[in-house]
Amino acid sequence: MTAGRAYEAETLAHEVITKAPASLAAISLLVSIQGSRAHFAHLTRLRHALRCESMPRATRRHVSHALAEYHHSVKDYGTAAELYETFNRFAEPSAVETRYDNRYHSKWLNLLTATFPWAAPREDSLLKESWVEPVFIVGMPRSGTTLLEQILARHPQITGMGECHYLHMSFGWLFEGNREAPTIHTALNELTTEKLTAYRQQYEQFLRAHARHSLSSSRRHIFIDKMPDNYALIGWLYVLFPNAKVIYAKRDPRDVVLSCWRANFSSIQWAYRVEDIAARMIDHSRAMAHWCHHFGNQVFVSDYKELVTNAAQQTRAILDYLGLPWHEACLDHRTQDAIVLTASVNQVRQPIYQDSIDRWQHYLPNIKPALELLEEAELI
Repeated sequence: MTAGRAYEAETLAHEVITKAPASLAAISLLVSIQGSRAHFAHLTRLRHALRCESMPRATRRHVSHALAEYHHSVKDYGTAAELYETFNRFAEPSAVETRYDNRYHSKWLNLLTATFPWAAPREDSLLKESWVEPVFIVGMPRSGTTLLEQILARHPQITGMGECHYLHMSFGWLFEGNREAPTIHTALNELTTEKLTAYRQQYEQFLRAHARHSLSSSRRHIFIDKMPDNYALIGWLYVLFPNAKVIYAKRDPRDVVLSCWRANFSSIQWAYRVEDIAARMIDHSRAMAHWCHHFGNQVFVSDYKELVTNAAQQTRAILDYLGLPWHEACLDHRTQDAIVLTASVNQVRQPIYQDSIDRWQHYLPNIKPALELLEEAELI
């Protein structure tokens, strides 16, 4: 369901169940899609399966999450909370030594914010040669980054590139060929104009390979690189592209905590415990405060609540920031054909809805430890 085609995924799940009625994977997928429309027999099958002690951890994870989503959709928040707890317990690695430890991430962010901004060796003539106008959308997962990209990508002069890993790869290139693993400062001191130009050209080649259909027009064109974790490398971003623009998707930290805790992420290791989510949120907010202080004029802060309650006004403001004219198609982001590979795959294909605001109140006992940490950090 990576393209967000829920109807097709629902049809496919039905076909699988017809051929293999006992397929817990297909039933779980179907229940997750249907929510309150889920069939009683399918819910009964999942509940019965969940009582089986010998069920593999991965299967128990998906079954409990599907049931949690159903109970959430019918506003049975107490039962949903218990099932989300079960889901996260089985989603988290069982071995203590492999569990997430936020201290490493915090140390990494401290190093980056202490290093950047950095005065890069460059010549104005090189900047003028670049045809790329990259716009980077950053923020915490579940803060509206995917929704923002889908809205903006409906504009005829904007192409959404999805979640790109270029910034992280290019930062790693700084250390290639160095046997003694230099510090960031050493690597940056050795950064020449030629290397910097080569890194920028690599990104341009990537865009050319993935967005040829967007380059046929002679009109100015913007490419959106939407990778939430790029927030850590905003300092490096402005070394590569001094004229780049950043859109910072910002949402109520309490709703971010809840949404991350509820999400069935495939690779995010810090979302299984609300305390870890809060720690990540605190580090994220601290880093973004640093970047906004140094690059304030180049960072547009998009408030999630404003986006979902007044989409037209917020979208106009962002387009003004990008120097683009208004286009009505932006408000019909559901027709966008771009592939969505995030946990927001269902939501971004729906009309912009407001019931995602203040959902945290329904799960206060479950996320209270996180709220205490956020309050101590003065984020709420």
